[in-house]
Amino acid sequence: MENMDIEIKFLEDRRVEAQYMGNSVLADTSEKEGGLGELPTPGAYFLISIATCTALYVQGFAATAKFPLMISS
Repeated sequence: MENMDIEIKFLEDRRVEAQYMGNSVLADTSEKEGGLGELPTPGAYFLISIATCTALYVQGFAATAKFPLMISS
């Protein structure tokens, strides 16, 4: 498994920034939890990561099986 060095920065208004491989992800909490509620929550990013992981496996399977997928633009 690759080395996963992730840097976390604590920002104002209960926001955080995660940096990995030159990419940044900002997360927020709801106003009820002390945040601004303007960005995805860590829980939303977790669900997004599961969905994208599943999609990549489906894409790989389809390519191996020569099953055409409709490509979104």
